[in-house]
Amino acid sequence: MLYKRKKDIDWNREPVRLVLEDGAVVYGFEWGKDDFVYHRLDGPAVEKPCGTKCWYRNGELHKDNGPAVEEPNGSKLWYKNGRAHREDGPWYVDEEDGTTEWRLDGILHRKDGPAIEIPGLIKAWYLDGELHREDGPAIEPADAPDEWFLNGKQVSMEDVLRLMDENDPDRKT
Repeated sequence: MLYKRKKDIDWNREPVRLVLEDGAVVYGFEWGKDDFVYHRLDGPAVEKPCGTKCWYRNGELHKDNGPAVEEPNGSKLWYKNGRAHREDGPWYVDEEDGTTEWRLDGILHRKDGPAIEIPGLIKAWYLDGELHREDGPAIEPADAPDEWFLNGKQVSMEDVLRLMDENDPDRKT
């Protein structure tokens, strides 16, 4: 069935299955003259010949229990309603090089460690989308000096050490 407008799509209907010229298999709904919206509730809505699988719901990357994108190299990306999102672990995991990235609602965020870690290259701490770390440098590059940030503003090492002393009077400096 061809829908005239995206808002008219009945998401509970069985989606159309198409095989594209490159061999990719996609599921979803046709609307307008040349538009297609990905949607599938019982499996990936996009299956590429290279092995990549993508789960979509209502035209947005989304999977309730697991990664919404799985790459053949083992890399995984979690999405919720079209936004990079995972509450219980890293949003992005690259199995080949060990890179991890933590996001909530599309924003770099992690309370208990670096939000970005590329082994051997860099670690970066973010809180609510801003570079932030109260117990050390917010950026630890492998081949450059550390950088210190609080609430997205670059500060000196002394500023962070002073904050650490204020938060823990028993800390030995």
